Amino acid sequence: EAAAAATDVIEPKASVALQNQQLRKQAQDDLDAECLKKEQERACIEAQQVIAAQELLQKQLKEAEIAAQIEREALAKAAQAVRDERARAQAEKEREDAEAQRQQDELNQSIPVGLAGLEVALGLLGRHFQSDAATFRAAKCTLLVLLKNICAAPDNATFRHINAANEHFHRELGQFPGGLQCLLALGFRPLRQGSTSDDGAPAPVIYVLEVRTVQ
Repeated sequence: EAAAAATDVIEPKASVALQNQQLRKQAQDDLDAECLKKEQERACIEAQQVIAAQELLQKQLKEAEIAAQIEREALAKAAQAVRDERARAQAEKEREDAEAQRQQDELNQSIPVGLAGLEVALGLLGRHFQSDAATFRAAKCTLLVLLKNICAAPDNATFRHINAANEHFHRELGQFPGGLQCLLALGFRPLRQGSTSDDGAPAPVIYVLEVRTVQ
């Protein structure tokens, strides 16, 4: 009887211990499940954040690409506008130069060689210098020196070839209305060496006086 009673006492204790063990295991399983759930939720949030960051980056890159394209188009448009303006200005300059040359040619063709032409050319100079007699005298002195040099050495080509762009000649006579016409009246004829110079500018005009041989 004592042994049976002891057995009855041990069995409940073993049952309680087993239940406690099962409860602890269940609690640990629940805790592990809760930790796993939280870890999964955290991983899901992090994944969503990564996706959101990637989407934001792609959006920013697309916006930057659009902005860069707009800037390129604006720069291209501005560059084209500059080219168009340069072309327009160049065309206008060429038109003005052509018109000025046409008027110059008409004037030159109206100047006869000889005294009558020289009087016309000097008249142009005189009207230009109506209020500047000193400069008018200087221009006529330049012309007189030119004539003296030619008369003194008619075979010297240096005196019979005058570059219209020569600094001294241009400053003293050539730049004024009637200056070049004086050369035409004296028998000089304009010759252009080519169409342009080495730097792309119009080639200078050389006024040449041919020597006439008396038979």
